[in-house]
Amino acid sequence: MLRERMLRLLAALLLLGATGSAIAAQGPAKTRKITYTKTAFGAPISESVLTVDGEPKHRMVQFFRTDVGKVTDPDFVIVKEEIYGQEDSRPGRAKYAGYSTFVMSNGDKVFLRWEGAETDPAGRTGDNPVVGAGTWQVLSGTGRYRQIRGKGTWRGFAKGPVLEENVLEITF
Repeated sequence: MLRERMLRLLAALLLLGATGSAIAAQGPAKTRKITYTKTAFGAPISESVLTVDGEPKHRMVQFFRTDVGKVTDPDFVIVKEEIYGQEDSRPGRAKYAGYSTFVMSNGDKVFLRWEGAETDPAGRTGDNPVVGAGTWQVLSGTGRYRQIRGKGTWRGFAKGPVLEENVLEITF
């Protein structure tokens, strides 16, 4: 009986050691810089528009759409992005905010919050002006990405070929 307990304890310790070695072999999670670009936006699935103050250009917009883009990291493949957003479109003072869900190639999901305005903090000028820019905050994820954390920036452009560029710094 004592011998059997000792063998079980030894087996458990060996298994624990092997598991710890496997985790150590993976190493600590490292931060990745990923660029996610879009050449087009998905059609609105739903959209609600409210004109405020009697000004036709002052509108409040809520929308839901699905976008598809390209990423620079083959280990972080976004199949589609489900977007819920709100826009206060006052000229010269527009504000944007919302949430996105990245549906990954393996079916897992990453949840993010974004916000911005119509000015580019990087001050980009030229023949393709920025029409919106802001920040991302990673909220959580599922499956392989359940420990994900990070942040990023985004910029929208007046014309293509790239209409939106997102740069994420994430750890998972």
